[in-house]
Amino acid sequence: MTETSQRATIGKGTIDVAGYVSTDEFFGSPYVDVDEQRPEPIPHRYVHGGFADTATRWAFWFPADGQYRGRILQPLEGAHGGHENAFGNDVMADFLGGLRMCARLGGAMVESNQGHIGDDLDPRGGDDPTLYGHRASAETARLAKFVAAQVYGEAPHHSYVWGGSGGGRRSPLCLENAPDAWDGALPFMGGGPIVEHGSTEKIEGAQVMSFATMFNCQRLLGEKTDEIADAMAPGGHGDPFVGLTNHQREELASLYRQGFPRGDEYMIGKPLGQMWLWTSMATSLLEQDPAYFEDFWTKPGYVGFDQPDLVKPDILSARATVTNVLTALDVLADPRFLEPRHQNFRMLVAVFSSLGDPSLPMVVELEGLGDTGYRLGSSVTVLTGAATGRRLYCGAHADDIFYCDGVGDANLLRFTDVRPGDEVQVDNRDFLAFHYFARHHLMTDPQFDSLRVDDRAVYPQHPVPRQSAQCGTDL
Repeated sequence: MTETSQRATIGKGTIDVAGYVSTDEFFGSPYVDVDEQRPEPIPHRYVHGGFADTATRWAFWFPADGQYRGRILQPLEGAHGGHENAFGNDVMADFLGGLRMCARLGGAMVESNQGHIGDDLDPRGGDDPTLYGHRASAETARLAKFVAAQVYGEAPHHSYVWGGSGGGRRSPLCLENAPDAWDGALPFMGGGPIVEHGSTEKIEGAQVMSFATMFNCQRLLGEKTDEIADAMAPGGHGDPFVGLTNHQREELASLYRQGFPRGDEYMIGKPLGQMWLWTSMATSLLEQDPAYFEDFWTKPGYVGFDQPDLVKPDILSARATVTNVLTALDVLADPRFLEPRHQNFRMLVAVFSSLGDPSLPMVVELEGLGDTGYRLGSSVTVLTGAATGRRLYCGAHADDIFYCDGVGDANLLRFTDVRPGDEVQVDNRDFLAFHYFARHHLMTDPQFDSLRVDDRAVYPQHPVPRQSAQCGTDL
């Protein structure tokens, strides 16, 4: 069935979206390209489609087992979004809830890709944060009510939007900007700058700086994070600084002062999705503030110049050869990654691949890196072959096997067209500089007061970067 089709006849009765008129004129006519009955995880009718002339895609799950009681529940994927089936798989459902939970609460489950495919922008919408922050989700909710009335014989009486992390900051945006679409919102792990209602500016997010400090602690503390986690867990002795060097103490203290919660120290050494922030933002950060990544290594006032011994042993800059290209399915079937030391790598590949296509080549095995250097966060730039010029960033690794992500086409293609024998350049100097980003990009938030004296920044300053338009606007 073609993308522009407005009727689908698969399943019980025909879903007719030809009569739907979008409230937001940006969105073209809706179309349905899948309409079928599915038995798992519970019996339901699955309807998938999108809006013409946009990158917005949506998916509706209508329970067919009698649990539906007139509600629409719309989860928002975290990070930037970009996938309309994020909660339609067991991985995300086990973490945050999915169709079983929605049905138990009397609801049909509704998702959109929040206006963009993967980590790419809508070709027409461009850099407009309102599209990704709330408008695509709102038009999807309105259409879901229109379709639900056909499936169940009457429109739902209540609808709710919810999400965590990126979805946690966008769900309040949805409610305050489109009260006709939802009756309530449940955000968690969200937040962001608070401004007057109606802002259309991209956000300045403190998590960019705080995540950078956490990544630095991960590098500096290494296996000591396990001891720190034990110390701060219930029954532990409660002193996280025992046995640390001066610089380790400084950076861990800075992380705490920026608001890192006591008792969650295990996340420093085994973060889940936080590395996504670097892989998705590295290109933008380098474009917005190239001077910082140069100054860090060349000017007084920066660790890379003043105290190179704190970073030099970890520098990795090497040409390597691709020996194997792997999909997520390959990784999950490979017994090498069942070793306990590769548990976090395997889990991250499973989680991120569950959002999209697990058959997409996301992982490369490399030869020639040597035994030194810090792998995590490194850029991987393809030097030869059909994918020459593509740059991705290491979000997790098992020795010299790198899971990588990027932005735009790099996110959508990953290692497509990369072949064994192709050569890549692996370089982590930008990521090492990013580790000290918080010192040099102070926001007015009190969490950064420890890096000021008498309202004067201790370290040389650079403009605070703006996050991607896909994060939405200020709250």
